Amino acid sequence: MKFREDMRIVGEDYGVTIPVISIDGRLGDSLLGEGRCLKSIQEQIDKKMKPVVFPIPGKKISMGVYFKKEPVNANNIVAKIEGSHPELKKEVVVVGAHYDHVGRDNRGQVYPGADDNASGTAAVLELARAFRDLEEKPKRSLLFILFTAEEKGLLGARYYVDNPIFPLEKTLAMINLDMIGRNDVDQFSLLGRYQYPELYKIIEAANRGSVNMEINFSVEQFVRNSDHMPFMRKNIPVMFFNTGGHEQLHRPGDTARRVLPEKMEKISRLVFLSLYRAANLPPGARLDNPGQEKSH
Repeated sequence: MKFREDMRIVGEDYGVTIPVISIDGRLGDSLLGEGRCLKSIQEQIDKKMKPVVFPIPGKKISMGVYFKKEPVNANNIVAKIEGSHPELKKEVVVVGAHYDHVGRDNRGQVYPGADDNASGTAAVLELARAFRDLEEKPKRSLLFILFTAEEKGLLGARYYVDNPIFPLEKTLAMINLDMIGRNDVDQFSLLGRYQYPELYKIIEAANRGSVNMEINFSVEQFVRNSDHMPFMRKNIPVMFFNTGGHEQLHRPGDTARRVLPEKMEKISRLVFLSLYRAANLPPGARLDNPGQEKSH
């Protein structure tokens, strides 16, 4: 038997990546055969608190699942501050955040994404504004990138590293800001300390001399889950700033009123100082692991 009208596929709106088929009660009753219905079976289960198991002979279902792919336009947003040194301005330090979220579900609920990742997006915008207004620009250039489609598989960051504005061998480091506005106001999590200790020293020194926030390293499990990962795969040193998970993550409750602006300000100030120090390192400086070759 083939059933089409009574079946539907529950897909990405519910966060499901494997096709799931849902049928209504009328079709379910017809599959059970004469003398059986879902309601009576459920009543038996409820009464005896035991499964009701029986064969269903002579029934056959065929199902076809078809995926329709449609290209969409999605854009990374990029701003550049050119370095002040005639040679070192050909090198770049990147700071980025993803500006997409999951939108709304098929019930019409909106997922605001205030922490994930309007918080990181706002910080990158303010950092770009601050360096634009800085009278004495750093020696190396700075690239501020708002990545698209992070939630769909890091697509914007993956596109950039395959089509870079600055050659990857001229990219000194990348700093990624993803969820920087929740939890304890005086702490944040950092990924990259063990992989790129020289870059971490810059951030540690800037923190110690200015904002004095507590740094923990509890986000190692997120190493593959944000826009720094495509850069890591190209052997670009990275640091990932994050302030930890919460119950509202990827839920309608991730709203602006829950975000801590004073915490975002502290982290943004720390990233500003770290970017400035990295961009002013002497010629020939490298922040990757010793002996590690950069991809071209």
